[in-house]
Amino acid sequence: MAEKVPAAMFFLGAGKDDRKDRGLHMPCFDINEEALPVGASILAGSVLKFMSDPQL
Repeated sequence: MAEKVPAAMFFLGAGKDDRKDRGLHMPCFDINEEALPVGASILAGSVLKFMSDPQL
C-alpha cells in the first residue's frame, strides 16, 4: 500500500527481556504489554498532528 499512498511505520520495541526469538508470525509471539500505551500515544499524536495540518 505504501507504494500507492504516503505511509509511515515505526518500530515500538516491545520485546521481552529474555532475548527469546518471538517473531511476529511465530507461535510463541509475545509482547511486553507495558509498551502498548506508548504505541497508542504515538499513533494518537500522529493523527492529531495530521488532522491539524494535512499538508504535512
